[in-house]
Amino acid sequence: MQFYVNLLFLFSGVLFTLTALAWGCRTISRNAYILIFFLVAEGFTCFAYGMNIVSETLDAKLFWNHLEYLFGGAVAPLMPILVLHVMGYEKRLPTWFYLVLFTVPVLGTLLNWTWSLHLLFYSRVWLEPVEGFFVLTKERGPLYALVFAHVFGLIILANVLFFWRVIRHRFLLTWEQVSLTGIAVLAPFVFGVPYYWLDLPWLKAVNTVHIGFFLTALMFSIIVLQGRLKTIIRSLDESAMRNQFMLSHANAIFYTITAQGRFSYISPSCQSFLGHCSHDMVGHDYREVMIADDVDRFNAFLTCVVKRGSIGSGVEYRVRHKDGSIR
Repeated sequence: MQFYVNLLFLFSGVLFTLTALAWGCRTISRNAYILIFFLVAEGFTCFAYGMNIVSETLDAKLFWNHLEYLFGGAVAPLMPILVLHVMGYEKRLPTWFYLVLFTVPVLGTLLNWTWSLHLLFYSRVWLEPVEGFFVLTKERGPLYALVFAHVFGLIILANVLFFWRVIRHRFLLTWEQVSLTGIAVLAPFVFGVPYYWLDLPWLKAVNTVHIGFFLTALMFSIIVLQGRLKTIIRSLDESAMRNQFMLSHANAIFYTITAQGRFSYISPSCQSFLGHCSHDMVGHDYREVMIADDVDRFNAFLTCVVKRGSIGSGVEYRVRHKDGSIR
């Protein structure tokens, strides 16, 4: 039991970290906004369930139980939306679709939070000792089955939408999209069914559905953030190619030298000006190509630049071409 509690808090920490990463790429992908809502909802749900287990009084456990359902009510409805967007659906979703997704969870959350109507959700609650913890045990009310049937209906809807996109657009989807989204939509079903339908005392104390939704959040995060990472890498590659092109065709030589006076970098344009390949010059002392009469003046210039710590200009010096001519 203690291991599962630690796992819940670990889940919430990972999900909040992923939320911060998704927030950083929200301007690049609209999927990031939906993912952020999903991560925040499931992160607080895991945290609230963990606090529910470790708290000691019935009132405290009921508070965390209400909070768990407050945030958890948004998790399942967001799944079909995420499935459509991460698998390339670009059209605007109709209003009735959102009403179907969110109406029942919102009503269920309100009933769960309002004590006067709480008996419709749980007819009786009490505490039972389980492995050193007092677990909130519930006798389910008449609305419990309706709300959670809707939750699993949304999970099934997410699976249906997934297979529909795979069948209709299989040639436009990558294997990463298909495999990661497949795990995301199946995980809550695989981990949730035993909890709700198997009558095992230890399973009732360990709500395995949170493991399923954590895996869902993890898979969706990989899909969305992987796209962001690929965009960054592609931008860096394009920037490097542009810089390399400019340095190769510039009407000047760009170089850096170490404190010992050796070239650590020299631009490819070196060959057109001095006849030397840039990679052959790296590691050589700059005095090897500079005219001896100009070395002292250049050294004084470098000393001044180092002392000021800023860019300097105005020094003129001569260098020797590979063929022996002076430039």
